[in-house]
Amino acid sequence: MPARDERGLLDLIYGAAAEPALWPDVMNALADHIGGSSVFLSRLSVLNGTGEGIATRIDPASRTPYLQHFAAINVLNNVQDATGYMSGWTPSILLDEDWIPKEELVRSEYHNDFQRRLEIHSTMMIRLAAGGRETCVMNVHRPEPWGRFETRHLERAHSMHPHLIRAFGLTQKLEPILALVGELAAVLDESAHGLFVLDHRGVVRHVNRAGEALLARGVGLRVAGGRLTAVSCERARTLEGLIASAASADPTPSLGGAMALPFETGRAPLSITVTPFRGGQRPWPFASAAAVLVCVTDLEPEDRPQGEKLRLLFGLTPAEVRVALALYDGSTLKDAAGALGISPHTAHVHLSRVFGKTGTHRQSQLVALMVRAAGLRPD
Repeated sequence: MPARDERGLLDLIYGAAAEPALWPDVMNALADHIGGSSVFLSRLSVLNGTGEGIATRIDPASRTPYLQHFAAINVLNNVQDATGYMSGWTPSILLDEDWIPKEELVRSEYHNDFQRRLEIHSTMMIRLAAGGRETCVMNVHRPEPWGRFETRHLERAHSMHPHLIRAFGLTQKLEPILALVGELAAVLDESAHGLFVLDHRGVVRHVNRAGEALLARGVGLRVAGGRLTAVSCERARTLEGLIASAASADPTPSLGGAMALPFETGRAPLSITVTPFRGGQRPWPFASAAAVLVCVTDLEPEDRPQGEKLRLLFGLTPAEVRVALALYDGSTLKDAAGALGISPHTAHVHLSRVFGKTGTHRQSQLVALMVRAAGLRPD
């Protein structure tokens, strides 16, 4: 592989450290670099071979028979003395014949009934990490017609090995953080309010679904040059000032602020709240300044609360939900009874039960509670 391609492989390896989805690409590129065919990146128990992993250029259907049977007889992984083995474990590179004589391997049930079906004859085991009773290994394979791994293949693997270890270690450290970030993004997406996370310059870093819907409708907000701004020049200056205030590095408290974004058509305005979104001290001098959270609420919502959401939140019956929604729509209790085809007495009974289940005492309190309940998606 030319030096330029090696630099590309190194970029890919370190890119996978922060973006685990790139590891299959790393595996394929590494296999091509060192003369391999398929690759299995595994985290397996040395006691019984069970665990997890990702494979490239291998039939994914092989996972089930491996876990059901072949894990327990994996002659390239399982050991009898796990404590002794782990105490002497080092992140080295081994060939299968370094672990078990080739003649013994090819006679084993594991090789004949599992590896041969996957066209695996030779394996290079690139050790990456270990902990407890588990080891993380990148297994690179060659089919029998290709012959065994040669010295030149091992030399190329050794040149990449330190980088693989560092990148994989970073992935393990970052994995919980990246998972949490993904979960938080999912939580943000559940909000019916438009939520925009900006950097200190106003550049948009994340938009939830409700925010994307606001931008798509073109109701007073837009993204220009990557920055969140208002369609109206005057309102744009106000919004940009609030964002700058919230992101200020000035030691005095930056409170951000709030503004309304009115419309000439007479529809209800957008309510915009801008606040600092700090996550602690900056880890190094070139890190970005405080982020900014912009919350946009459409004061003229298109949808009323969903009946299923009210039922799940407060344990309302279908009849009670219908009465509550009628009141939310502005009907009097008498009008609601007529529209629903029930007597005023029955409607009053339903309303009394709704009050009890929601902890409210007046229709105005109930409607206010339903407005707040509508602020979250039902799913």
